Amino acid sequence: MHEVALLSSRFRFTDRALFFPKARLYRDHITFSGLQWKGRYRLTVPLAQVTRVEWQTTELRATNFAIHLHNGETLWMWLKGAGRWKFKIEEHAPNLISNDVRPLKPLTSAA
Repeated sequence: MHEVALLSSRFRFTDRALFFPKARLYRDHITFSGLQWKGRYRLTVPLAQVTRVEWQTTELRATNFAIHLHNGETLWMWLKGAGRWKFKIEEHAPNLISNDVRPLKPLTSAA
């Protein structure tokens, strides 16, 4: 059986370049895929590992989305339709920190 993506969009990580990048949201995970010089790239992030998502409107192609993971890692990116992604992830991610009152910082990567 083939699983149907809830959302599918172009994206760009702030720390690596990919050709033909595509992010896909499924009911229990997100996949990030594309091509790099070494071949295919694919990252699967279980929604159970997502603790927080941040989204902000910003200049075209600037970092507008961050996914914070349970292990402390943060995925920084530009994501087309980031607002829709934030609310859809919040619908399906079971372990979000809902009482997180930290103020949102400008979305810039630590790099």
